[in-house]
Amino acid sequence: MTTYEQALPAAVEWLAGHIRGRDVREALPKMAEAYEPMEQLFDYAAEDRWLASRGR
Repeated sequence: MTTYEQALPAAVEWLAGHIRGRDVREALPKMAEAYEPMEQLFDYAAEDRWLASRGR
């Protein structure tokens, strides 16, 4: 049996490799369809503001 913590690094590595150099909509079409508009999932500006507000 594998724990979440044990499985996560391999899952993230696979996902990063799967989408590297590709448009996420093409790489993960079902996710793109379910979460349209995709920009809501990747709001890096909001993440940057959140990190900055915590001194990071």
